[in-house]
Amino acid sequence: MRATRSSGLRVIAEKAGPNDAPVASAGYMNGTIVSADGHIAAMLSPGASEEKLRRSLKKITVSLPGGIRYQARLLAYDTQTGAMLLKVDASGLPFLTASDDPVAIERRLTVHAVGQDPGQEPYHVVAPVRVLEARFKVGDRDGFFAVTEAGQISLTEEYAGAPVVTSSGQLQGILGSNEEILFGPAIRPEDPTPRKAAAIPASVIVKLLEQASKQPAQKDEKTP
Repeated sequence: MRATRSSGLRVIAEKAGPNDAPVASAGYMNGTIVSADGHIAAMLSPGASEEKLRRSLKKITVSLPGGIRYQARLLAYDTQTGAMLLKVDASGLPFLTASDDPVAIERRLTVHAVGQDPGQEPYHVVAPVRVLEARFKVGDRDGFFAVTEAGQISLTEEYAGAPVVTSSGQLQGILGSNEEILFGPAIRPEDPTPRKAAAIPASVIVKLLEQASKQPAQKDEKTP
C-alpha cells in the first residue's frame, strides 16, 4: 500500500518512573502502521530487556490520523535496534507492506512523519533522503542502515519511528531512536551539511510481526 498522510501517527509513551524507559525529548515519537488490524512499529532506545521495558512503561497511547486515540500494548521488542511492535484494537487501517528489495547505497527514499509545534495541530512531513550505507553500526550494535537528508526538510529526533518509504510506496525501514537518529552537525543557514540518521530495516519489523503472531490475542482499549 502506498504511503499517505494516514501512514504516519504519533505515539505517546508514559513512564512509570523518571529514570525508566526513554522517550523522545519532544514528549512523543512517530510510529508506522504495518497491518490493517492495528500493528504499529515504533522506537525506544535499544539495550533494555523486554521484561524491563514492559515494567517501566506505564501507558502507551497511539494517536491515529483524525485524532482518534487508542491505548496500545507492547507485543515485541528488538533489543539490538530498539524497534518495538505495538498493537491497538482497530481494523481497516491504511498500512505499509515491507519491501523485499535490499537496502542499496544511493537509493532515494522518503520519510513520512508527523510533526507538531507547541500549541499547534500536528502536520504531515515528507522528507526526501538517500541511503549512505547499506549496513551501519551504532556503537557496538549492528543491523542498521544509514540515510542522509536529500532535500530542504531536516530530520529531527521527533521523527524517530517514522516510516522510510520506497518510490513504490513500500516500507524500507523506520528511523532510529532519539538517542542515535542524528549523527551530523545541526542544520544552520551558515552550515548546509546534511545530517546522517540510523534506520532500522523493514526485515526487523517483519520478524517482530512473526514473533507477535505466536502470542495469544488480547483486547486493546480506545482512549476518549
